[in-house]
Amino acid sequence: MEWYEKAVPATIAEAPLAFVWEGPDKHIGPVERETPLLVALKNKTTNGTTALAAATATWGFLRFAHHLDIAPYLKFAEAVFLQMPASEWIDISSVKADPVPNRPAPVSAIKRLRRLLMSAVNPARWGDTIDQPFRETFHLVHLVRHVLDPTSLPAFETWLTAAIARIDQIAPRPPEQSRDWDTASEAEIAAYIRLFRGQPVAPDVFAEPVEPGGLIAAYAAFATPERMAANPYIRPDRTPIAP
Repeated sequence: MEWYEKAVPATIAEAPLAFVWEGPDKHIGPVERETPLLVALKNKTTNGTTALAAATATWGFLRFAHHLDIAPYLKFAEAVFLQMPASEWIDISSVKADPVPNRPAPVSAIKRLRRLLMSAVNPARWGDTIDQPFRETFHLVHLVRHVLDPTSLPAFETWLTAAIARIDQIAPRPPEQSRDWDTASEAEIAAYIRLFRGQPVAPDVFAEPVEPGGLIAAYAAFATPERMAANPYIRPDRTPIAP
């Protein structure tokens, strides 16, 4: 059973798609000012923040389950969880090449959700930095709120509050180290970046409690060789991470 089958109401796709749609860039929340939600999404590891992004996007994808083929979108969200040990494992090229149309509204909305998730996991942006994609996650939350119907929205808000608290517990952002990084070796810099990337976060943490000490085992149980091989967005030639 997938995590969302336990955490997301089965009725999420039943309401008509009656949301207003002014275009893919019109329903993603403020882009220049800080809000309480944006603050709440900060101070997590890169993997913790990206996990929140993927789980939030999954809520949005499931909204369209009765109207569109959402299997490729769920596979992309799954790939975001699978790539946790190394950003270069994920292949975003097909998503990047798929334009987001203005209409029809359901297609525009679901592709915009996936594009935001792609931006949150883009290896070229996040592979070599200690920064986290909290703004991309912020925009995902706003877009999911917009496409959900009034009946499903309270369940999402309850889930989101608990999900943020859970990531705060299991994947807090470590303190930055003050040192002369110009004299640091490549290995030291890579180790520092890995510290901020943090431990892999399996999607099961959004359906049931997982203690910080159980993160590695939870990810291993999720990221099986069979699941890796079956996901079209995970590179088959990826370099395994040394234990």
